[in-house]
Amino acid sequence: SSAFDRQHFMEHPDMYQSQFASHVLPYLTAFINAIFWDYQYPRLITKEDMRELYEAGNNRLLLISDVSCDIGGSVEFLSRSTTIDRPCFQYDPILEKEVSDVVKDEGVTVFGVDILPTELPVEASNHFGTQLLRIMPDLVESASVSKEDPLMVQIDPSKLAPSLSKAVITTHDGKLANDFRYLRPILEHSSQTQNGEGESISI
Repeated sequence: SSAFDRQHFMEHPDMYQSQFASHVLPYLTAFINAIFWDYQYPRLITKEDMRELYEAGNNRLLLISDVSCDIGGSVEFLSRSTTIDRPCFQYDPILEKEVSDVVKDEGVTVFGVDILPTELPVEASNHFGTQLLRIMPDLVESASVSKEDPLMVQIDPSKLAPSLSKAVITTHDGKLANDFRYLRPILEHSSQTQNGEGESISI
C-alpha cells in the first residue's frame, strides 16, 4: 500500500476498491448517500458487502437514503427509484432482493426518491420565489427569440451575471457549457445503454 494519490484516483478509478463497507458500514444504523458517482468508480456498498455483513450477524444498518439515486450505482441494491407516495422498499441482504414496498422490521429500508429536490415546503418555495424575482430582469434582458423557431426562446449567457452564467448547463444549440463538459462521457454511456449496448446507469 502507499499514500493516497487523488490525481491518480481520478485518472484510474478502476484500479481502486472502496473501504467504506469494511471500515464504516459495520457501525452505521442509517446512511444518507448524496455523492456524485460514475460507473468507472468503485461502489460504496455492494450486494455482496451487505450479505456478508448479515451472514456475520451484523444487522445494525436499518435505513439507506440514497439522495443521489444512482440506480445500481454507489449503492448497488438500489434497484429502482421510489415515489413520493411509496418512498421506500425493504431489501433482504441474504436473498439479495427487494422483498416489500413497505417498511418492515427485517432487512434494510431503502429510500430512493429521484425527484426529492422538487418536494419543497412552503417556506422554501417562498424563499426561492423571492430569489428568482431578483434575477428575472437579467433573464429577460438576455433572452431572444430563436431565428430558426419563433416559439423557442434563447438565453445568451454572456449577458448574465456570473452567478447565473455559471449555472447554464447547455448552450442554445444543446451542447454542454464549458463548466459541465465533464458530464459528456456519462451522457454518452447513458445513450449507449438506452440502445442496449451496456449496463444501465442513472445520472
